[in-house]
Amino acid sequence: MTNYRSVKFFFDFVSPYAYMSWTRAKRLDPGAGIAFDPKPILFAGLLQRWGQLGPAEIAPKRQFVFRDTLRRAVEADIPLRFPPSHPFAPLLPLRATTAVLNTPERDAVITNLFEACWAESRDISQPETVRGALEAAGVPDVEAVMKASAGRQLKTELKANTTAATEQGVFGVPTWVTQDGELFWGDDQLPSVIRHLNGEDLLLQADVDMQQVLNRPGKDRFHTTLKMGENVI
Repeated sequence: MTNYRSVKFFFDFVSPYAYMSWTRAKRLDPGAGIAFDPKPILFAGLLQRWGQLGPAEIAPKRQFVFRDTLRRAVEADIPLRFPPSHPFAPLLPLRATTAVLNTPERDAVITNLFEACWAESRDISQPETVRGALEAAGVPDVEAVMKASAGRQLKTELKANTTAATEQGVFGVPTWVTQDGELFWGDDQLPSVIRHLNGEDLLLQADVDMQQVLNRPGKDRFHTTLKMGENVI
């Protein structure tokens, strides 16, 4: 019997990188012994908490993200068709997913919503698209989930889950967090997650005192540099 290691997967459907990471995870050989624990959170909540702008708010970065994700998709043979608009409001699909987290249909719902958005170019902010994803996954009472997704309880739960993510240090999506609290951010991090779980983390090969590096001054010096830059510009 395979002894599975649990890894939290924090995601928001608005992220194409999260879509590709979920697809890579589902393709992983079960023999790897990893059980992914998906955690739907609101990316906008992370941005607000950490004082960041989203990629779509920085024009050159938005263009890069579209080009970069397409390159990655082609390389990994992952279907990619961009949604009708981006960014879009992901609240409804996130709440619907939160509603089914403890059901056997959980992974199928997440896959269906990701694929509807990023492989089929459908608007998952619309109730009919979410309803279709739930039905295709075999959720027993779709209307109950849809109704709950508009209610206060799931709104509160999604907000609480996002807050809990920031308390674990999550600052972006997708993010993987192992049982020992190691955090990996980005679509290209799954190999690093696997190495860490197998006791082969490349940090172990680095001749660096990480604690000393992390304790070096940063924020105050960064702001000083910014002021110097303003004087030059």
